Amino acid sequence: MNTELIKQITEMLGKLPTSICNINSSIDESWIEAGESEFNLKLPKYYRWFIKNYDTITLWGELIKTVFPPEYRNEADQDIFYTYNWNINYNKDNHDKLFFLEVNDIGFFYFKIINNKANEEVYCFDLYTGSHDLYAENFLDFLKIEIPKIYSNYL
Repeated sequence: MNTELIKQITEMLGKLPTSICNINSSIDESWIEAGESEFNLKLPKYYRWFIKNYDTITLWGELIKTVFPPEYRNEADQDIFYTYNWNINYNKDNHDKLFFLEVNDIGFFYFKIINNKANEEVYCFDLYTGSHDLYAENFLDFLKIEIPKIYSNYL
């Protein structure tokens, strides 16, 4: 993993109020492993790093998806595995997309899934154009783009 990128994001996140994002060590590795095993789906490494260290962040008024304990997953609409399962049941065409942020005024951000692994690249489904475009090389690059757009007054 790119330690310089991690350092940049850590510094940026450190400037945000805890109501937007705070350091959190409450996500247990076993919850991630249980979700990956249950849904036969590996999470991207940079996203995984983020949720283990920060849990979630509010972007455009919405929380990014995170991981909940397995016993609460089916009741937690903010759980990324729950969301994945729901999206597949809603529309079978979503089987290759792992949505982590859904912003009704902008679009849906997701990782493409290939061979049961969510790739690092972040894509955006634009609600207005219907296009699916590459947005960032990885989750931390996504944050590097989005945080200054939304929270420039803190940086």
